[in-house]
Amino acid sequence: MSLKINSLHQWSNTALAVLALAASTSSAYSAWEQNEAKIEQVSVLAKPGDCPIYYQGDEERAVIGMCWEVTIANSSENRMSVVNYQMDTMRNANGDYNVSASSIQELSTIDGKPLALPINLDGGEAKRILVESPVVIDGAVNAAVRAIIFPLGKKSRPSTIDELQRALATTAHVDISGNSLQNVVANGDTLTYSMPSPIKTSKAEITFATGRGGLTKWALLQPGNVGAVAVSFSSSATSPSTWQNLRGFFNRFLW
Repeated sequence: MSLKINSLHQWSNTALAVLALAASTSSAYSAWEQNEAKIEQVSVLAKPGDCPIYYQGDEERAVIGMCWEVTIANSSENRMSVVNYQMDTMRNANGDYNVSASSIQELSTIDGKPLALPINLDGGEAKRILVESPVVIDGAVNAAVRAIIFPLGKKSRPSTIDELQRALATTAHVDISGNSLQNVVANGDTLTYSMPSPIKTSKAEITFATGRGGLTKWALLQPGNVGAVAVSFSSSATSPSTWQNLRGFFNRFLW
């Protein structure tokens, strides 16, 4: 009888110790979650945007401005400010050039007005801005662009990048990065085509800096931002996977 009682006491003590440890872990995880919500977390999303055509060059080579609509979101609960940025300017599809163009307004409001920093964001707030970067074009692409924006006779000329891209696709069957476009069909505002591999991409990178020293880098690609991922650098914290694994372990153990 004494052996059974001692065994029962040992089991009870073990169960109480496990429950206490589980409660302590759950409390620690909850505190960690609350702390994580206060750490700066900047999310960035970009898609090709539209802006007036910037073109400077000659028949051999030129610089043209490409635009993106960029959404900056404050994923934390505290107010934050984007106080600075760095633009690593566009490289063409061959990676040959890294250029700057002083006449390009790199950051603008979504309606094209000059944007003054800082950008202040409350917790959970997001703002859209326009980002522009120069890219060098040459060869057949430059020749096609010049034929479109400097037309002979009284032909109308495009005034925005979207209109230029559409004209390139329908008349020259190429895009700004020099990709060949096939099966091009223009129907009203809709434009469809296929792009054979390998796909050439032109690339710029923008890094946003916050008032607390956080950095977020985003790749701006033409064509599109397929597969692009924002990389954030902020205050160090325990990996969430560690807490998730611990919580999962105790949930399975207890239930």
